[in-house]
Amino acid sequence: MTISLTPHPGAEGLPRQDRVLGGPDAELIAESIAHIVWTASPAGATTYFNRQGTDYTGCPREANYDWDWVALVHPDDAGRAQRADDDALWERFKAAQDRFFEAKDEVVATENAELTANLEVKQALLGEAEALLPVTDLEAAKASLRHIQDRWDAAGKVPREEVSRIEGRLRKVEQSVRDLDDQRWQKSNPEVTARAQSMVDQLERAVQGLEQDLEAARATGEERRIAEAEQALGARREWLESARAGLHEFEG
Repeated sequence: MTISLTPHPGAEGLPRQDRVLGGPDAELIAESIAHIVWTASPAGATTYFNRQGTDYTGCPREANYDWDWVALVHPDDAGRAQRADDDALWERFKAAQDRFFEAKDEVVATENAELTANLEVKQALLGEAEALLPVTDLEAAKASLRHIQDRWDAAGKVPREEVSRIEGRLRKVEQSVRDLDDQRWQKSNPEVTARAQSMVDQLERAVQGLEQDLEAARATGEERRIAEAEQALGARREWLESARAGLHEFEG
């Protein structure tokens, strides 16, 4: 039997049992009951035992204080009492676990819905980007692509399994525009144009020199010298035509 009594006002200074039980009258009642009477703190530590309790434990009254109450239950009931506590704790844990996973599932579902919506936006942007190819107006294509890229970044993340596919498609468009821009830059680069002009000039001088060599070979009438001069001159003329075509391309 367990009783819980509120200490009476001004209990400070009274003996321990008087503070716990609320005064000597309460103790008298507890001591007159032919059953074990004890109290415990909210933490489970015993704070009072009547005489029946001390007789049961075989310990002095003061030695019975601050025990874990489960240890004071009859051995036949202790296991059952402990199991009841364990079951109650398990139920509380399981309920908390269920609430946690339910909340987690809700968060995951919300995130999946957002990722799917973002994917739809990016798929529409891919359609706009791929429509720029083949590029016919480089400056217009670059401006449109920049606008697409800004909206792409703002669209957010997509499902993990879709990242490689859609990013790869956009990269192909970006690379095509970049390659065309690089080609145009190479054509307009003064250093490249200067090198191409220098090559043309060198080959023109080489051709002029080989033409003179051919005339000299013909003057000797030696077929072997003539054939060698013609072969060398033909090769240089082919190189010169190729260099002139390259220079013309750089000059636009």
